[in-house]
Amino acid sequence: AHFNFAHYTDSLYRNLLQKRESSEWSASLDLRRQKHREMELTEVAMKQATKDKALQEELHRHLLSLKKTVEGDEQDTQQLNTDLTSTLLTSMQHYIKSLIVSDKYDTSAMFRLCSLWFSNDATTLPSVHELIHQQSPL
Repeated sequence: AHFNFAHYTDSLYRNLLQKRESSEWSASLDLRRQKHREMELTEVAMKQATKDKALQEELHRHLLSLKKTVEGDEQDTQQLNTDLTSTLLTSMQHYIKSLIVSDKYDTSAMFRLCSLWFSNDATTLPSVHELIHQQSPL
């Protein structure tokens, strides 16, 4: 059961990685940077348009719309990163448990666990090493 669950969460992890590395996600990041820059320029324009109240109001509405969009995009990025970390750690934890509980999937589980571990070094994701050290029976 642990191996099957690990394999399932591992496939979710790989799907999320593919999403993050896709050209669509890259284009989305470029668009997010443009929206953020537009928001900054709108803030500057608002400060400069002190005499024209109608223009200030219009810029303020546009700025609120941009802020909502930028905040939503930031939440999407944070959610993807959270999901990536969660699925990675869950799959690794269950690969370790499958190795502890049974020797039926030793080869598959060990190779995939090592692959996940080595592809996520301590500088990018310290919790991977903490998990390995906490869960290992040695």
